[in-house]
Amino acid sequence: MLDETAVRRFDSLAFFNDRAKASSPEFRITNENVAAAAELCIQLDGIPLALELAASRLRSLSVTQLLKRLKSRFAILSSGSPTAPPRQQTLRALIDWSYDLCTSEQKVLWRRLSVFAGSTDLDAIERICSDENLSQSSVLEVVDSLVAKSILIAIVTPNSVRYQVLETIRQYALERAQDVGEEATLRRRHCQYYLELSQSSAEQFWSHKQNEWISRLRSEHENLRAALTYCVAGTESSEVSALKLVTALRFHWMLGGFVSEGRRWLDLILAASTDYGTEMCRALCVAAWAAAVQGDFAGSHQRLRECTLLLEELKTAGNISETDVDDIETQIQTWSGALLLFGGNPSSAASMFEKALARDRAANRIEGTMLVLCQLSITYALMADFSRAEEVSAESITLSDKVRETYVKSVALWSKACCAWSQGNLKRALEYAHESLGRALVFDDKVMTALNLEVISSALVEQTKYEDAAVIRGVASRVWEVLESSIASFGPHLAGAHEKWAKRADKALGSRAYREALTRGYRMSPDEVRARVLGLEVSERDAASDRDVGALTKRQHQVAALIADGQSNREIADNLVLSTRTVEGHVESILAKLGMTSRTQIASWMNRRSIPDC
Repeated sequence: MLDETAVRRFDSLAFFNDRAKASSPEFRITNENVAAAAELCIQLDGIPLALELAASRLRSLSVTQLLKRLKSRFAILSSGSPTAPPRQQTLRALIDWSYDLCTSEQKVLWRRLSVFAGSTDLDAIERICSDENLSQSSVLEVVDSLVAKSILIAIVTPNSVRYQVLETIRQYALERAQDVGEEATLRRRHCQYYLELSQSSAEQFWSHKQNEWISRLRSEHENLRAALTYCVAGTESSEVSALKLVTALRFHWMLGGFVSEGRRWLDLILAASTDYGTEMCRALCVAAWAAAVQGDFAGSHQRLRECTLLLEELKTAGNISETDVDDIETQIQTWSGALLLFGGNPSSAASMFEKALARDRAANRIEGTMLVLCQLSITYALMADFSRAEEVSAESITLSDKVRETYVKSVALWSKACCAWSQGNLKRALEYAHESLGRALVFDDKVMTALNLEVISSALVEQTKYEDAAVIRGVASRVWEVLESSIASFGPHLAGAHEKWAKRADKALGSRAYREALTRGYRMSPDEVRARVLGLEVSERDAASDRDVGALTKRQHQVAALIADGQSNREIADNLVLSTRTVEGHVESILAKLGMTSRTQIASWMNRRSIPDC
């Protein structure tokens, strides 16, 4: 938590404090207003002129009042020094001056970039922003010119370049777009682009592009939110788009680390929709999946009942194809089986899964087949039918390798870990769990991460490594908390077994030492877990990055150190008094400079070198 000493550590806060004192000598940053002052600096992107103009308003407003009024930033920041050049007297005048120096094409693109939230890539800019006034073939050249003018920030990564606009510049551009009547068209095109992108991700998910899609959707998360927001607030015609988009993002929600947020969007869109068609049925199935993962079995049952009733209405009215009927009925069977499994009835669950699997195979549905197989292997493992569990796991792995995906193989390996653990083969259990965890961490699949950590913790207890077991269970508790779920969501068999080993560790260590170990684990990040549990070795890429230590700036060292502490971009932004977008830019630059592809690698690299927080 920030206190008044933060003014000595953060440049933008120190600048704001100095200019505020010049305007109002009695002003000072205190423990009471430092959070508001820091947020003000973040909202103004640390732009010196903007901070100076804000400071001048403290003659008549408190920092908190000023922050509340910042939504109308160009009106509130309108009284600069009378001795300064006219273009520097107000924030609007400064940006007006820059805008007036642009060519007509640069002005068009600048305005249209306001539709993006966070960063974006060239393909999205070309698709959404081009028309008869700005040809798609000329967009790259105009983008390059705006980067040269510092209107756009280019974020270079090992695999691509993304672009972002500072929030203050974006707000200005939005007003310009509104003035010429472009905003509505831009938002429709933005929504359509991200709907098509999301649908492509779902269609291509069961392939070698799986990890690539998870990563790409994560980088587009803010734009996906913006598209969903537009759909929810839009006209009646956007209801179907909202249902299609929230359903197409199912793997982003469920496997990409956003279960809670995805469920909130699903609930919001389903509650608002009056389009009772096939798309609603599909969204209800995804909502049932999300509710089950979070342990809300009543909510999941309710969603499946709603889907069943709606499906019958559509069949009676002849408003749905036989192919869609078969697909949705099979999904209902699949998630009904999951509820039986999580509810402690694996035998009935197995019967339901087997029926669903037969239908998916008959229809050649790869997604349904993969999802049912991985659940069926777990079901047989919990029934102690280890031979059938191994058989299904082997089939899952064979199919996974055939399409070159990661997720189902991770689940199958976890199932094999459970089988080995249940049969007393701790060495194999840990090997399978470690391999499954390594795959889950590739795209931050929190569910499989937590489940594997539970297996590893229990196996460590059996090996009498009680402290290590408690630390790992502490890590698992943190991941469950983020998911707003727990091991209990996956049935009494799993929960009971893991609780048994936890009590054994508690008794062996003593309650105080056990709680301390849990706390240490809770404070570790999944990145640290990867380094500690999986025992990562220094790769050639990491070794090569040693030569690039000096390439990082002082600020990038700070960001890298906080990544190693397990902090999110939002937390890093708060700590360093920066905007989240600025932090995102630093992270991308660090990855590019060090030749890395993930935060995990940054954390591991920092932990090995113990680079101080410069």
